[in-house]
Amino acid sequence: MQSKQYVNPLRRNRNIGTSKQGHGSDNKYVVPQSCRWKDGRVFYEYLRNAVVIHICNGHCDFRLFVEPTNNGFAHPCTPDDIMNVLSLIPESHTKDIKIIVLRQPTKKEEVLRPAWGRMSYFANLGVYSGPGIFLNACQPGLKVKWAKSLTPEAEKELLLLREHGHAISSDKRNIIIKTTIESCRNTQLYFTVPHEVGHYVHYIECVADPIRHETNHGNKEIWEKQYFAKSLRDVEAYANKYANGFYSEMKQKGVLPFPRILDVEKIREQGMKPEWFSP
Repeated sequence: MQSKQYVNPLRRNRNIGTSKQGHGSDNKYVVPQSCRWKDGRVFYEYLRNAVVIHICNGHCDFRLFVEPTNNGFAHPCTPDDIMNVLSLIPESHTKDIKIIVLRQPTKKEEVLRPAWGRMSYFANLGVYSGPGIFLNACQPGLKVKWAKSLTPEAEKELLLLREHGHAISSDKRNIIIKTTIESCRNTQLYFTVPHEVGHYVHYIECVADPIRHETNHGNKEIWEKQYFAKSLRDVEAYANKYANGFYSEMKQKGVLPFPRILDVEKIREQGMKPEWFSP
């Protein structure tokens, strides 16, 4: 008769102290997920000591939120820069965008989820809500390393960054991108801003227009579900095409690019500090 095998209580569980047993699950170095929390906001909608300005010029009418910057950071685009570019975009494409946010990203975001900006279709900033464009403060002089094995999309982005004035070099293993306040401004103002507008134009074509042309006004939830089910490649391709087309047209007309508009006295009068826009 074979003896029964008993578990040795002194034997160490090989999963102790590992993620399989949950170690570190309450202390992960991650940016909060882009799902809405109990108060209906996501991480980039929580602003710290932001100055709120009402800007109205021609068909541009929006609320501008400007967060103070940390040491080494600056907002590449001034309010006048942004207003100037938005005034060149057709009114039908921007009339519903009522919020522009110049925000200071956290250290965790800079490490894990760096971004030039983003389009929020349903931004919730408490008193103010609606579609909005968020632009992140940058670190002029920062050196960013990319692996040399680039995807086709990354190769196009690298070419675009070179055209915007970022210094591109390489070593044995990496591609090194060095930024300046001017190159960051070129990327955000001439590409990111129209790129995010392009996302909203795409949304209008896929959701608002079909609903408007249906006699029973359609079901918005169905159209939105179809739009947000699109692949990232498709929505990015549309926005890139929109941004590149806008810049090419405006450059041909001679209205882009234009010098940085930094009115120090006006910035102070609006409750901001000039150093927020200088490296």
